[in-house]
Amino acid sequence: MRKIKVVAIAKNESPYLAEWIYHHLYFGFDSIKVYVNRSSDLSSAILEEICVRDTRVSWDYGDWVDYLADGIRSHLQQILYASAYKEAVDEGFTHVLFIDVDEFWFPLDFSSSIHSFLNRFEGMASVSFQWFCELGSGEVSFRELPSEIRGVNSLNVKTAINVAAGIRQGKRMITK
Repeated sequence: MRKIKVVAIAKNESPYLAEWIYHHLYFGFDSIKVYVNRSSDLSSAILEEICVRDTRVSWDYGDWVDYLADGIRSHLQQILYASAYKEAVDEGFTHVLFIDVDEFWFPLDFSSSIHSFLNRFEGMASVSFQWFCELGSGEVSFRELPSEIRGVNSLNVKTAINVAAGIRQGKRMITK
């Protein structure tokens, strides 16, 4: 059975966390992990409240990376993502998607779940999603998702990793 986890690192993202989390739960992600790093806002308090209400959501501090040696701590994102990947493997997740809190996964039809989307790519080691950069409406406030979004396709992608495929680290394979 497929289990999909989405992971993000948040720095002073408190205004957006609830929207981002519930958006991804709505589209069928089984679990969400957020690492709070170097934040001076209410991110940890908001995440704690959400976790009390929904056990599919978890969070942790990522600030411990700042205590590592100079040459290592500059790789904060890679270190936290590697830790999250290992955790996801240990917890039995089949796929992990690493995205930012200002990035939202959407199916093209705006209604399919991440599970039904990945059904089309059964057995693939990874599935990449092209970024779509919204051009914006000029409004500064939060608003409902419009029926039409104007933007441009970016050359950048985010990738859902099938953990059964394993990740090579030098000559060592990290697998289930």
